[in-house]
Amino acid sequence: MQKLNFKNSFFIFYFFVFAFHFCFSFGESYNLQLPEGINFIAISVEPFNSEPLSGLGITNSQIFRLQGNKYVFGEEVAKLRAGNGYWLFLPEEEEITIEGEEVKTSSYGINLEPGWNQIGNPFLSNILLDTDNVCVSKKGQNYYKSLTLSEDLLKVPIYKYNRNNGTYYQFVPSEYTNLNPWEGFWIKAKEGCNLLIFKDDTLNIYIADSTGKNGEEILIPVKIGTTKASFQTFKFEVSVNESVLDFRGVEKTEIVKDFMVQVGGNNKIVIFYVMNQAQSLPCNIEGEIAKLKFFVRGSVGMESEVKIQNIEFLTPDYKKITPLSISSTFKVIE
Repeated sequence: MQKLNFKNSFFIFYFFVFAFHFCFSFGESYNLQLPEGINFIAISVEPFNSEPLSGLGITNSQIFRLQGNKYVFGEEVAKLRAGNGYWLFLPEEEEITIEGEEVKTSSYGINLEPGWNQIGNPFLSNILLDTDNVCVSKKGQNYYKSLTLSEDLLKVPIYKYNRNNGTYYQFVPSEYTNLNPWEGFWIKAKEGCNLLIFKDDTLNIYIADSTGKNGEEILIPVKIGTTKASFQTFKFEVSVNESVLDFRGVEKTEIVKDFMVQVGGNNKIVIFYVMNQAQSLPCNIEGEIAKLKFFVRGSVGMESEVKIQNIEFLTPDYKKITPLSISSTFKVIE
C-alpha cells in the first residue's frame, strides 16, 4: 500500500479549497469609471473588503467623509458600507473596483446623525424617492413615517453634487426622482434617526399555528410585516371550523384606531381597520394588527384551519394592495 505523503495531501487540500473559492464565489466585481478630481460616490453593495481605500481597489487617491459634523480623512473614514456616501479625490481618471454582494433584503436601514449626512442608494436598482420608498423613524422606535411627513426629523429636500460646476441641486421627493446606484447624496437630520429605503412593493401578513384547551378563551394574533407600504385602511376575512372555535370578538392593537366586525355565514368575519391618525401615514409597520378572540369547544386532538383571505389594503392614493391568502392550524390540547 502506498504511504500517504502529508505534505502532498496538505497541498492538494488547499488547492481544492482555493479552487472552490475561485469557482463558486458568491460575490461579484463592480467597476466604476470615475473622472479626475472630486467625486461623490456611494456604496450600493455589501463590500467584502470594508477598508476605505483598499476596498475600492485604489491607493493613489484621497478619501474623506463628513462624520460627527466634521470631515475625517483616510483611515479615520468609516468602513465601507451599503448606503453610505464618500468623497474621493482622484489625481487622474481611474476605474475603481468594488467586490461584494448585492443587498438581499427588501429594505435597508441607514443611521443618520444630527446635521448633514452622506448617504446613497444601498441597492443596485434605481429607487424612486417618493412617499412610499423612503421612510424615517426616531432612534429606538420601530414606527416609520414617510419621507414627506417627517419634517420633525429631517430637512427635505435632499441634495446631489454637480461636479461640473462644484454646486449642489435639490432633489424633491416625487414619482420622477431617482436615487441612482453608486451616487452620493446629502440629507440633513434635525436629530439622530433611522432612514429606511425600500426596494419593492410587497406587503406581508401572517398568522402562526396555535393551540388551546377546551373551555378556555384564546387570542390568535394576526401580524403584519410591510415592505414599502403606507396605508390608511385594510380589511380581510377569517374562516374557521365552528365545531372547534367559536368567534368571540377582536381586540385592538396599538397600530389600529377603530374597526368593524361583520359575522357572516360559516363563521366568516370581515374586519375593517382604520390607521391611528396620530401616527399619520405609517410604513414598514411590523407587529400585531389584530387579536382574534375565540372560545375553544372542541375535544382534544381536534383541529381547525384558521384562514385569512380576501385581504385588501388601501393606500393614501387609493391604490389597492392584495396579498395572497394565508392560513394556520389550531389544535385542541389537554
